[in-house]
Amino acid sequence: MRANRRLFAGSLGTLGLLVVLVFIAFPSTLVFAHACPPGSVTSPDDPSITCVFSGFMTGGGRFNGNINNAPPPNSTIPLLVHGFILHCDPTVLPNNLEVNWKDPSTGVEHRFHLTTLDSAHCEMNPALGSPNPPKADFNTWVGNGTGRLDGVDGALLFAIFTDQSQPAGTQAGGPGDWSTIVIFAPDGTLMLNVTDSLFGGAQQAHECGGNC
Repeated sequence: MRANRRLFAGSLGTLGLLVVLVFIAFPSTLVFAHACPPGSVTSPDDPSITCVFSGFMTGGGRFNGNINNAPPPNSTIPLLVHGFILHCDPTVLPNNLEVNWKDPSTGVEHRFHLTTLDSAHCEMNPALGSPNPPKADFNTWVGNGTGRLDGVDGALLFAIFTDQSQPAGTQAGGPGDWSTIVIFAPDGTLMLNVTDSLFGGAQQAHECGGNC
């Protein structure tokens, strides 16, 4: 267990909460969010990180909660599925994300739907695998926003998604694209805190190519 490793979220003000919440244990594949101020070429946290503000990531699939590295309240999640299209520039639309999961302690099913992407950037992190194919100049998306949790507005989302080539999921024999998803209810209750590798499905980075 590498308890001394922390998540850095420089460009996402309230994402500093994740320093405390997310990583009690860290996966062997490094998943970090770095500071990328607007217009920066490399991160002030780590000059090996290239900051990218153009492009988008798409994804969908399920996670395997049996190897989840997050602390409570969601240290084991029997089923968590997600789907998204998210841009490196939050002003470029569309930005959609849906996360569905069942609370293992109560059996209650939850649904989060992103309504506003407040902040985002992308990174090429050399500690992670190549995103190709398809060809892309980043392998990590970082962002935060607000949305509806179980139909109620005002929930908070903080997320990191990675693309480390194909096959993307461990079910297909790949290393698994790593993700972090943290969701707070409108009243501030921590509802979901997951760091896990993708079991089935794919997360894919895309260059704009005139589409953004």
